Amino acid sequence: MQMLASLFLPTYPDPPGPKIASNAVAVAKQLGATLDAAVINVDIPDVSNALSSFLLDLPAKIREVETASRNRGKALLENVAAEAARCKVTLTTQELKAQPAFIGEAAAREGRYFDLCMVGWARDTESIRMTAEEVVFSSGRPALILPGDEDVGALDNVVIAWDGSRVAARAVADAKPFLERASAISIVSVTDEKVLPGKD
Repeated sequence: MQMLASLFLPTYPDPPGPKIASNAVAVAKQLGATLDAAVINVDIPDVSNALSSFLLDLPAKIREVETASRNRGKALLENVAAEAARCKVTLTTQELKAQPAFIGEAAAREGRYFDLCMVGWARDTESIRMTAEEVVFSSGRPALILPGDEDVGALDNVVIAWDGSRVAARAVADAKPFLERASAISIVSVTDEKVLPGKD
């Protein structure tokens, strides 16, 4: 059965870096996976009153922000589609909507339907970091964080952090597609941090 990988692209307030699409496609190609790219557009609830509507024209500002978010989403999906076509990776796309505080939660919830979740990472962009953290900790699926400014290259050197725990065993099982394709596998155990079984 072919692996189903998902890529989550939040569009508010800042979109992910330019390399996220090509990196996600490259990973899907290496794994022989089908890729689903989902943009998450912002949905700002209308909390205006008569005064804010008159003084600030808040409804128009909300529409402007939501339109900009949708436009960034369309551009991101076009970029992923072009890259997938170039690399001959099967692609599906979707557009999700979420309120600003729940963008990461929407990605994590959708990620539960896939074998692997992929999200971008940007050191200086809090919204992208928050989405990545939410997917890693709340999707319940293996997650791969992709750099937004450099190529991922071949994923053929795998490092396993091993402490003999249930969590480590689950991570190794989730990493099986990468382990099967790796040319080098290293196992690392950090000692003198906590008690580890000697036989491990």
